[in-house]
Amino acid sequence: MRPAAAVSISCSTTRNSSRGVAVKMLRSTGLKLAFCLLGCTAATAHAAPDATPSPPPSGPANKPAAVASATKPVNTVDPRAVAALDAMGRYLRTLQTFIVTGDSATQAVLDNGQNVTFLHRTVMQVRRPDRVRAEITGSGKPRGLVYNGKTFTLYDNNQGYYTVQPAPPSIDDLVHVLRDQYGVEMPLADLFSWGTESSDGQRLTAATSLGLERVNGKWCRHYVFGEPGLDWELWLQGGKQPLPCRLAITDLTQPSRPTFSVSYQWNLRPGLNAVTFTYRPAAGMREIGAMRVSPEPYKEAQ
Repeated sequence: MRPAAAVSISCSTTRNSSRGVAVKMLRSTGLKLAFCLLGCTAATAHAAPDATPSPPPSGPANKPAAVASATKPVNTVDPRAVAALDAMGRYLRTLQTFIVTGDSATQAVLDNGQNVTFLHRTVMQVRRPDRVRAEITGSGKPRGLVYNGKTFTLYDNNQGYYTVQPAPPSIDDLVHVLRDQYGVEMPLADLFSWGTESSDGQRLTAATSLGLERVNGKWCRHYVFGEPGLDWELWLQGGKQPLPCRLAITDLTQPSRPTFSVSYQWNLRPGLNAVTFTYRPAAGMREIGAMRVSPEPYKEAQ
């Protein structure tokens, strides 16, 4: 998906587009995580108290990743690794109010076959069931989304315009409306919904744990997964809060194997108010209509 998709809605699944590579990889894995805006599904319950696991003890179970990987069978699915994904999804669906910041690196493939990397930061503020604000910054001015339960606003300060559209009454429904009618992907949507469908784990051809590693100062367990055409890795915080710490995806279908990676930082006790979910256009911004898109461009990615 190109940056302009924030308002002048369009999409791409071409392999020479950074957003096209991203959409292709993430739609295939079911982990649409960090490109256009934000997303989450399902709800209710509570956020458990913070619990940081103890440093890893010495021994075979916590060998460095390079050593551990050499001793594990290739292309085996460890039920414990799949269960960790299920536990993550269940926990994420309990979160009611949070801020998550994702620092991502997305590789695009040039016509000459060379990989190039684009860096972005996505800040997502959520108050379930019907409030979202997400903003992406990178080389240009911010672009993003604001949703207040009645309307959603897509804006692009680089292009100088925004659009306000009627919205469904919940974030869950908004994820589908944006995807199906406007061609806008909602990062994190499938992490939140992982485990709600029996097919989630069936496409995996490999799943295993490589032990504990530090990510942003926290001990996180490193998992590696495989499926046709893709390798992906997920680092999950231990204890009672199995939050994603980091995600990395490699597209195996291209000779240069482009990758997407993102590191997450979570705030589960933010102070969010009505102003957070109110859009005020910057000076010079102009309002336009939004084009709805056909789902046809996504068939390749599915």
